[in-house]
Amino acid sequence: MAGQALSLPQTTIGKKAIMAASSIILMGFLVGHLGGNLLIFADNPEQAVNAYSNWLREFGHGSVIWIVRAVLIAAVLGHIWGAMTITARNKAARPVGYRRKQSLRSTLASRTMVYGGMAITAYIIYHLAHLTFHAGIPGGFNPLDDPAYPHLTTNVYLNLVESFQNPGIVGIYVLAQVFLGLHLYHGAWSFLQTLGASHPRYNETRKLAAAAFAGLISVGFILIPLGVQFGLVK
Repeated sequence: MAGQALSLPQTTIGKKAIMAASSIILMGFLVGHLGGNLLIFADNPEQAVNAYSNWLREFGHGSVIWIVRAVLIAAVLGHIWGAMTITARNKAARPVGYRRKQSLRSTLASRTMVYGGMAITAYIIYHLAHLTFHAGIPGGFNPLDDPAYPHLTTNVYLNLVESFQNPGIVGIYVLAQVFLGLHLYHGAWSFLQTLGASHPRYNETRKLAAAAFAGLISVGFILIPLGVQFGLVK
């Protein structure tokens, strides 16, 4: 009796397509999010950052923001599901591991994809708790508990500056961006391969493009907490 035909998401090609589509959405979000956050280096950073934040808040009063959030959540869940199922399928295809692990052709980014993904997921939860929901972070700055700043929760610029005075919080953010950079490098490299850019003629260009994108995003986000910590932003 013939087995039931697989649906597209059940196939490896379908899973990779979901990974590619979710990657496009998430990479686009990172570019936009970084652009807004880099306003902290503007000539009048407090005005620039808070104007951007207020625009997002006003934008959020409509239904569009909920559509955007739904798309982002779907992209994150789809990305995690695709990664987990592809990893499980690869392991199932080779139930017996290599006698001696060969890593000559693998990279640090590829070898840390699973753990890096877990670290990034934990960081996203921390980041939302820290600067979106203002939950108390051990050893960190919690504006809801400070009577000296009664309006600070609506002043995103001051939230950032006060929070990144803490070296521990800065360390968490910097480490998270290192994992993000490695994840983006391998993800962008694989994404371009999925699009058909896997050819000896293009492989070096593909690596350079992936490295450039990952480096710009990672370094851009790192500059924000370090800029505050070293007094470049006050």
